[in-house]
Amino acid sequence: MPIGASAAPALKAPVKVLGLSLSDIKHAVGSGFKQTLAKGMDKNTVALSGTTASQKKVFDLHGFESGYLTTFGRIKPTSFKNGKVTVVKGVSSASSLVFSFKDSSGPNWAFSYASTAVAKAFKAIKSMKFHLKGQSGLGDKALLMTTSTAISPTFGSVSTTTFIWRRGSYLAEVALGAYGSVSMSQALGLAKLVDSRIDHFG
Repeated sequence: MPIGASAAPALKAPVKVLGLSLSDIKHAVGSGFKQTLAKGMDKNTVALSGTTASQKKVFDLHGFESGYLTTFGRIKPTSFKNGKVTVVKGVSSASSLVFSFKDSSGPNWAFSYASTAVAKAFKAIKSMKFHLKGQSGLGDKALLMTTSTAISPTFGSVSTTTFIWRRGSYLAEVALGAYGSVSMSQALGLAKLVDSRIDHFG
């Protein structure tokens, strides 16, 4: 490199390629799923739980660049047999969300904001069992959130397992929802898959 020349900044991979794909879901959970949403986000459409118009401006101040949300659902979550509706036990939905910022200060702020906002919202729901704790082995810092809500004798309980973490200049979230309980190994495996992509391509 010539004296006085500076290296070009490393190019980031588009956040679209870092999140979960339908093939990821099929490999980890099984067949019978479809993609229900694929949505890119910019500074005007960024959203977190409880985000207001004024808070979107704060995202801009913290160097938000782009985001991408993907969601998936079971094609036939219920069946009708002998006059009764039954549900398919196990994972019924999945999602991933990846945010890119200019530097690591953005994810530091967003991680704190998201964990506080989500915890406040979930704790206010009296019918829901909610647990929040730190998670090791994922990104630079991570949280594990689980919920469980009793629905009815027919549908039983609905549960969710969500990982939120930051790595470098990225914030990410992977969530699984299920009738019954969520397999922790499936949820963590999918989160680590997204984290490995961020680490390698981000």
